[in-house]
Amino acid sequence: MPEESVDTSCRLEALRRRLPVMKVDAVVISNLTNVRYLTGFTGTAGLALVTPADASFYTDFRYEAQAAEQVRPLRVSIEKRSLLRAAALQAKKRRFSVVGVETHCLTVDQKESLEKAAPGVKWVSVKQAIEKAREVKDASEIETLRTAIGITDKAFESVVARLRPGLTESEVAWKLEESLIRLGAEGKSFETIVASGARSALPHGVASAKKLQLGDLVTIDFGGKYQGYCADLTRTVCLGKSTSEQRKIYSIVRSAQLRAEERLSSGLAGKVIDKIARDYITEKGYGKEFGHGLGHGVGLNIHEGPRLSSTATGKLCAGCVVTVEPGIYIKDWGGVRIEDVAWVSDNGCEILTTALKPARLPEI
Repeated sequence: MPEESVDTSCRLEALRRRLPVMKVDAVVISNLTNVRYLTGFTGTAGLALVTPADASFYTDFRYEAQAAEQVRPLRVSIEKRSLLRAAALQAKKRRFSVVGVETHCLTVDQKESLEKAAPGVKWVSVKQAIEKAREVKDASEIETLRTAIGITDKAFESVVARLRPGLTESEVAWKLEESLIRLGAEGKSFETIVASGARSALPHGVASAKKLQLGDLVTIDFGGKYQGYCADLTRTVCLGKSTSEQRKIYSIVRSAQLRAEERLSSGLAGKVIDKIARDYITEKGYGKEFGHGLGHGVGLNIHEGPRLSSTATGKLCAGCVVTVEPGIYIKDWGGVRIEDVAWVSDNGCEILTTALKPARLPEI
C-alpha cells in the first residue's frame, strides 16, 4: 500500500518564490528524491513541472491511484509516453521562455529530447536548488528522523547484547536488519557494515563470511529507513576482554567526537567542525589513520548536504541534520568509529542518537 499523503504545499510555495531568483519561468523536477520531497510521491516514475501559479505532476498508468492519493495539491496527468516530453510540451504550450531543469540528473539524450519537443524553450540548469533546500529540515521531517533513529538505536541494542564468537559478520547484519523490520522500519538505509578484527580497519567493510572471534573489535554501521527518511548509527565494541591499545584508540575517537559535538552549531563552516575532531586525533598521533570526512547530511538520502570535511564549503544552517563520525583505522590491526546524528540549531545541536557510547570501550 502507498504511504499516506504528506502536506508539501509549503515546500512548493518556497520553490515558487525562488523562480525569479533563478531567472526561470518554471522548473522541471525529475530527480525522484526531489519529486518525493516536493509532492509526497513515493513511486518510481514521476515528474513535476512547477510554475509561479501552479504545479503539474506527470506519471504513468501504474501509479494513477497512488498519485491520486499522495499528490493531492498538484494537477495529475497520466502519460502513455515520455514524462519529460509531456512536461516539455506543456512548457511549449504555455509559451515559457526559460525553464530550469536538474541537469545533474539528466542524461544527454534526455536533455536533447527536451530541446526537440520544445525548441523555442531555453532549458537551463538550476544546479542542486532542491537538494540545498532539503538541507534544512522542517518539523515533520525531524519527527520522522527521530522515529527512524529510535528504531535503529533499539535494533542495535537488541542485537549487540547477543554477539558471540562463531557468528559471521553476515549473520550479525541479518539480525540487525531483521530487528529493524520487526521494530517498524521499511528496510535498511544502506548496506549494513559489520567489520570485525583486522577488518574493522575498513571504513566501509560490509558484512562478510568472517566469523567473530574473542578479542575482536567489532564495528557496526547501519540504519533503518522510516517513511523514506534514513537513520545512520555506528558503534564499536570489543568481543570479550579488550586490550589497553584498543581502549586507548576508542577513547581518542570518542573524545574527538564529543569535542566536535560540543562546538557544532549553525553559522560555523563544516570544515571548522571537521578540524576540531581531526586536530585532536592528529595531536594524539593518528591523523593519517583518519582519512574520511567527519560527517554528512542525512534525510531522504543517506548521504546529502551539508558536509563536515576538510574540503566542505559554506556554513551550517539551523535545521540541518548531520552525522558526526570520527574514526581511526590501523591496517592489519583494526579500527574504531563512533557515529551520532545531530540536529543543528542556533544554540548548538541536539544529538538525536540515543544508543549508548560509554566512556570505556564496551566489552560484550
